[in-house]
Amino acid sequence: MVFGHNAIYKASGYTAKEIKMPRILVINSWSEQSPGHIVLRAIADGVKAGIRMSGGMPIEIGVPGLCSVPCRGASDMLYDMPQREAVLAGAESILNITWCDGWVGLGTCDKIIPGLILAACASTVPSFSSAGAANAVQL
Repeated sequence: MVFGHNAIYKASGYTAKEIKMPRILVINSWSEQSPGHIVLRAIADGVKAGIRMSGGMPIEIGVPGLCSVPCRGASDMLYDMPQREAVLAGAESILNITWCDGWVGLGTCDKIIPGLILAACASTVPSFSSAGAANAVQL
């Protein structure tokens, strides 16, 4: 099992030294779809830098980062619960498929954060979930 994962990481460009480090996933819901999600790109870069400085090997993987737009009408809100479940299913799948020593969940929005928290509750490895902040937008 470990050999297969090592081969995948080696093929992805990780060095032999990095492969021996603790593997910490960064599950990120970054997208360009809303201002609240755009900031997650910079937050993930900082989290990965911190993992490297602490002697770990960060591996970033994405989950859907959708945001309903209330001004479009009530039809968008029909997808709130399915969006949360998609984030949960994505994070759980990632955690069950990817061998890791811990993970950090990054999200914004009232659908993504609960999905990541539910994934943390079901996870068997240490986890930390952080909510991003909305960007300051100049008009």
